[in-house]
Parts: sequence; structure tokens; C-alpha cells
Amino acid sequence: AAGPFGPVVLVGTDDGSGSRLLALDVMAGCAIVVDASTDVIRRATIDPDGRSVVEFRLDRRSRRDLGIWRKPLDRDGSARRSLPPIDPDARFGRTWSTEFLWSMGGPVLAIRSCGEAACRTRVVDPDTGARSLVDEPDLGTALGLADGRLVSFLACRGLPCPVVSIDISTGSRQTLAPAAGPAVVIDTDDGPRLVYERDAAHGADLR
Repeated sequence: AAGPFGPVVLVGTDDGSGSRLLALDVMAGCAIVVDASTDVIRRATIDPDGRSVVEFRLDRRSRRDLGIWRKPLDRDGSARRSLPPIDPDARFGRTWSTEFLWSMGGPVLAIRSCGEAACRTRVVDPDTGARSLVDEPDLGTALGLADGRLVSFLACRGLPCPVVSIDISTGSRQTLAPAAGPAVVIDTDDGPRLVYERDAAHGADLR
């Protein structure tokens, strides 16, 4: 499941021969199929303006990465591949998971591809086609994207772990938390903020 996107939750199902994406309208109490494929639709999200669904697909037989696909929701049309599979990189090992993060304040998509501990993140502007790759092997799970900066754990094998902010255009870093437990980036009236659980040694409070 992904969302909510307004009143809609996006849910995926797979019966071993095909994948389906359903939009569950919580207020109306109904569901509609928004896409179906014989490929495995492993992850999906709806873009901020609600016009399309973005999918990460795998080949059903080999589990080979098939890249990122996009399907319009406001008109008839099939999904088309918008990004190729991420290139192999021995520094990260096998890619085990791929997740989507939308930026705050704009329709920029971060695509997080993680190995056992370290992650690469592709940052894509669907409107302009501009792309960036953050692929430093000491970076772990990305937490959020805001104001041209990617917020990420370092590549720790467990928590607590440092959280850093990376300027996507220059690569410069700033440490936001030296030792964080579970963490999330949220939007506030004062702008984006990191919320994290401080190390249990200091009382396990939220910062």
C-alpha cells in the first residue's frame, strides 16, 4: 500500500500470473483498477498532481529490473517506461529494494535503490526530465527530499545511525543528527524538519 494521496490509498495485488494496482477511495467506499500487467509491479506511487501512477517493475520469470514506468490516470493509455533499470555497481552489491519518495514543495521524485546496507538515489523531475544520481557508498536509506537536498541515514547496519543532508547539485553535506533512531522528514509551517528518536542512552526522546 502507498499513500494516502488525498482520500485515495494505492494498493497492489499479485496472483502469481499478473499484478494489479487499485485505488481505494476511503470516503466513497469503492475501489477501481488503475493498472494491470503480467510484469511484477513491485512498487507504485501517485504523483502529487494526481495525473499519473509511477511504477517499479520486475520481469516475472527472472526478477530482472525492468525500470520505472508511468501511466496516465486522466486519460486512456498504457504504461510506458520512463527510466531504464539502474546500472549495476559493485560498491553497493545486489539491489534488494526500490522505494519512491516525493519531494516537499514540488513534483520531484527520488527513487531509492538499496543493497544490503548502502543505497543509491536517483532524483528525477518528471516535468523537465532533469536527473541526478546520489551514489556515495557510505549513504544508507533516504528519508526525504526538500529544497534541493536529500536527507539520508548513513549506511549503518542498524540504529542509531547518523543522519545527513546532501546538496544534490554540489554534493556538500551537513550532519543533522549524530545518532538517530527511527526518523522521518515532515513539512511544517516553518519548512521541512527532521523528526527522529534520539539514542536510548539519552532517554529515547523525540527531537
